Amino acid sequence: MQQQEFGAYLIEHIIAAGNYATLYTIQDRPDLILKVLPDDLTEDASFKSRFEATLETTVQLIHPHLLRLYDYGIEETLPYVVMPRLAHSLEDLLKEGKPLSSQKILPILLEIADALDYLHAQGFVHQDVKPSNILFDADGNVYLTDFGLFPLMQETYTLLGKEPTWHLSQYSAPEQVDMRADPTTDIYALGIIAFQCLTGTLPFLNSDEETLAHTITQNAPQRPTRLNSQLPPEVDDVFLRILAKQPSRRFQSAREMVESLQKILTSETEAPAEETTTLKTTRAKRTPLWWARHIGCGLLLAVWFLLMLSPCVFITVLVQGEFTIQLSDRPNHQLRIFNVDTDDSRGFGFSIGNIQRETEEEVCVVTQVRYIMWRGENEPVDYCQCYTRSEQQWIGGAVLDAQCQ
Repeated sequence: MQQQEFGAYLIEHIIAAGNYATLYTIQDRPDLILKVLPDDLTEDASFKSRFEATLETTVQLIHPHLLRLYDYGIEETLPYVVMPRLAHSLEDLLKEGKPLSSQKILPILLEIADALDYLHAQGFVHQDVKPSNILFDADGNVYLTDFGLFPLMQETYTLLGKEPTWHLSQYSAPEQVDMRADPTTDIYALGIIAFQCLTGTLPFLNSDEETLAHTITQNAPQRPTRLNSQLPPEVDDVFLRILAKQPSRRFQSAREMVESLQKILTSETEAPAEETTTLKTTRAKRTPLWWARHIGCGLLLAVWFLLMLSPCVFITVLVQGEFTIQLSDRPNHQLRIFNVDTDDSRGFGFSIGNIQRETEEEVCVVTQVRYIMWRGENEPVDYCQCYTRSEQQWIGGAVLDAQCQ
């Protein structure tokens, strides 16, 4: 495009044109870019005063990882901001679709988390946290940008009776479908960014523009360990909390969220070299006699343990009717031994619940029941039940049993 005057600036080239802004280079100022917002925003009579009040507040926010504005204003009917032009964005690092190392990404996530916690403490909710809004300068310092603009624009379109087509992205939280947001909305978005950095892909499948709202509110995220086998299994549980549909079930602090990931990922990678060397040396000295002694001792201990435990278990079953071992905090994920004592049959029953599938909303457990009978007969039974967490109730039946096969 030809050079064009825009207020006090002479704009040269379009850098990028997105859904709700166009970026331009500025002549003789390679260190700055000019961002122009849609002109229909000024159709609302209150926009100018709200725009100036919002931007005046944002320029007073000072944090080492928030990108400060250079200038802002309205040129005729076009709102604009001028900001530093940085080297690249996190979006550039993710373009290859490959996982980034936790050593590289965790410090970045922690710094952005601190910036978000600061914004939240000042009463701001960003509402548009995404990789293209996380920028790096030439020295590798990281900055969060565009805070304050998204909620201002969304509020304006609501006042104008318009529904913007761009208010949802792959990083939007479920409540944003209804144009609601709170600090956990930003924490959720940072969690999706963390997921993408660690796996190379987004957590939700089939999230094109037409089905995005349904995907965000209804679909369960993929398990990160299925996408990156190098991740420890504990990461799956952390992301179930990070990407919870209900805001109250998420982390309430961005730093707390990142630190929970850091604790798991750091402990997984910190294996002392000296310990590894010792282990290898020990294994090299293991003779057949060593194996025979240790296997024999292990078997004797196992037999002794069963002999000691079995009477206790069966006495408990006879006295109390059952003995239960909870295998996890999931409902019905347990081992149960129970007494069978009716007019026609006597014996013991054994049941074990195995998790068949689990999402953020529900957990489905297949229970297998077997019997040891010394009077009468009881047929083995397999059945499936799903526990809905939001409604706190079980569902089951023949149809569900078939689906769980």
